[in-house]
Order: sequence, then C-alpha cells, then structure tokens
Amino acid sequence: MSNQLVFLQEYIQRYRGKVKNEQNGIATFFDNLILSEGNAFLENKMQDELSTKILERAIDTLSLSGQNRYVEVVSRITRLPFSDLDGYNRLCSQGVSNCFHWKGYPLFKSTYDLAIYQMMLSEIKPATIIEIGSTYASLCWLKDMSDLFNLQACIVGIDQNYPGSIPKNIEFRQGNVSEIHRLLPQERLLSLPKPLLIIEDAHFEVLTVLRYLGNVLTPNDYLVVEDSLRKQDVVLEWAKEMNNQFVVDTYYTDFFGINTTTAVNTILTRLKE
Repeated sequence: MSNQLVFLQEYIQRYRGKVKNEQNGIATFFDNLILSEGNAFLENKMQDELSTKILERAIDTLSLSGQNRYVEVVSRITRLPFSDLDGYNRLCSQGVSNCFHWKGYPLFKSTYDLAIYQMMLSEIKPATIIEIGSTYASLCWLKDMSDLFNLQACIVGIDQNYPGSIPKNIEFRQGNVSEIHRLLPQERLLSLPKPLLIIEDAHFEVLTVLRYLGNVLTPNDYLVVEDSLRKQDVVLEWAKEMNNQFVVDTYYTDFFGINTTTAVNTILTRLKE
C-alpha cells in the first residue's frame, strides 16, 4: 500500500472535485470509499483490516485502469485479461430467480451491460445498430432505447433463428454468421447511416465476423463483442492482424470497475485516420 500513497492522494483530490463540480455535492458509494476511507488511511486512523483491503482493491482498480481512455487492444488484453467482476457475481448479473425480462420476454443482458449500453446510445448516438445474435426481446429493447434517446436509428437484427415476430421498423436477416458477407454485404454496410454500433452476441465464427467487420468499420463506429472473457485469444489474434488499428474504450469497459461488463476488453472503436 505504501507504494500507492501518491496515487491515493491524487485520487482524493480528483474525487473531491468530481463530487463538488459534477455531482452537486452528492457522493457515490465509491466516492465515499476513496474520500472517507482514503483520508482515514492517510491519517493512520484506519483500524479495520477488511476496510483496508477494500481500499487497496479500489486503488488497484484505479491505478490499473489508468488515465488514458483509449488503449490499443493488444496492449489492453496483454495487460488486463481479467475482470473486477468475480465469477459468481457475473453469473448472477442476468438474474437469479428469473431472467431479466423486457416487455414480457427474456432479455439476456447483464445488469451492467444494460446500463453501459444506455450510456453508449446517449453519448455515441449511433445512426445504425446491428445486433448479430438477436432475440425478439433484444431487438425490442434496442428499438425502445433508440426511441427514448430520439435517435431514430436504423436497427438490423441477425440470427440463424427467426424470432417469431419482428418489432416494427426493424430489419431482420436470417442466416449463419459464417456467411456474414452475404448477410451484411459490404455495399449495404457502406450505405447505412453513420455512426454504426455493431454488437456481436452470436458466439460463433467470431474471428470470421471480426475479420469482415474490421475492414468496413470507420472511426466513430463502435463494435461490442459480448461474453468475451473466453474470446480474448480470438480478439487478440484479430487485433494483431489489423495492425492495432482498433482501441478499447475503457470509459465504458471500466465504468463499474475493470472490465465489469460481459464485453471484457471488447468495447472497441477504430483509431482516427
């Protein structure tokens, strides 16, 4: 802990300013940890061993996440191929006694991803949203969120199974993602309004999908690869093939702690040309 005192002092000052200037004086749970427990530690008043361990973990999270928002994929995966979200909490994040539902249908998004996507939609303002691996509920949710933020986004769903019905004004393409070039022809992708938000949630032929999309995505487009803790090697291979043209947007991946999302190191955008 002694080697992190400078970090702690810096974060205390930063969080004081954040609470005062950005949050109208209202502190989050994490703010209180840094400000209250951090000050107590610096003043040698912290006696509780558990509190000390929690503070140490918080400082580790802040220092490991770093100052830079955009980090090259290869560097990020090599350095941080893990998540602050432990295995059990990850398992619980979609629901325990029942699956999280949207409009009466099961929506297999984690509680963290639901919040992160809403921030992304509000801030990135995608003009087109493409979900590879769609369900009726996920398409409804994306449409409703698009309407909520007044995006009027073009929404395209892709899956090998037809969901039974399609929400109004949504385009659906049925087929195997091994033929992603047929499901999403390059000329169609290039004609779609920008920026794009593409979600890979099919978990099949991931490298094939990434290779194809990597050649059509431009700066300000976003690509999210869900459930990617087990896909790190595939994403790393692809990123190397792309000569590090893509970066991880750590503002989103680390919003609730390092990689506290199903998209571990895989909320991606292309470097500016």
